[in-house]
Amino acid sequence: MFETVVQVKRKTKLFTKTLRVLMLAFGIFFIINAIIFTTGLMLPGACMILLYYVYGLFCRKEYEYRFSGSELSIFVIWGGRMRRQAHELDLEEMEVVAPHWHEAVSKYTKKYGSVKLKKYDYTSYDDATPYYTMIIMEGEKKIKLLLDLDKETLRMIKRLYPNRVIIE
Repeated sequence: MFETVVQVKRKTKLFTKTLRVLMLAFGIFFIINAIIFTTGLMLPGACMILLYYVYGLFCRKEYEYRFSGSELSIFVIWGGRMRRQAHELDLEEMEVVAPHWHEAVSKYTKKYGSVKLKKYDYTSYDDATPYYTMIIMEGEKKIKLLLDLDKETLRMIKRLYPNRVIIE
């Protein structure tokens, strides 16, 4: 039995920082104009600053994969503070884990696949980090998970399920 935790930090999009600066600038602009000219601009200023805070909280995402024996738990962490469990899965129900380009998962791809599954993307969006596709049952439905798994975790899963894990 093994237990491991993998932390994945999602790469922020290019325009995110610019958008946050613009929201804060407009919020401050509206509040200053409300103080100088009319108090009617106080509400848009407060809404802009609130939007800046909420957007900053939800644009930073992290994922945590917790492998414990034959259990996989996936947590989503927003803004480094809010944590929610997205999935609680039994690895006994896993069909395959393979690199996203491998033929073992090719029938589940969006463009060329013949089987359509609900997809959950828990990757970092970093081009240098290879990601893997996991096909697994969640309750009564089969789902597709995109995960950034390190080599050590893959080897541990392969040790438990040798014919279901493809490492290349």
